[in-house]
Amino acid sequence: MTRTLVLCAAAVLLLSLPARAGDSVEAAMKLFEAGEYSKAAEAAEKVGADDPLYARARYLAGESRLALGEPDLAEAHFRAALEKKPDAIPAQTGLGRALLARGKADEALPVLEKAVKADG
Repeated sequence: MTRTLVLCAAAVLLLSLPARAGDSVEAAMKLFEAGEYSKAAEAAEKVGADDPLYARARYLAGESRLALGEPDLAEAHFRAALEKKPDAIPAQTGLGRALLARGKADEALPVLEKAVKADG
């Protein structure tokens, strides 16, 4: 009986610990690849700004939101990714696509040009 209580207490403790960001980002990527865009966005949005994988998580959230037809939310995620990693080409192209989807071609063009130049 005591062993069962200890195991239950340990399980509750483990479940209450925050997930590692790498786990959330990996889960978000798998969900995105499976076409589960809403769940992918939710998983990526759980990653905190102080985490080293924050930029990647925001990029995944942006791609997910764009796939869901939410370019305004996608734009915010791509911008957040670029604040952490200004030279991230995927986030730049994502931002350009989100801006185009929002009818902001004038803003999208320099973003996309920068991404193309950086990609060589």
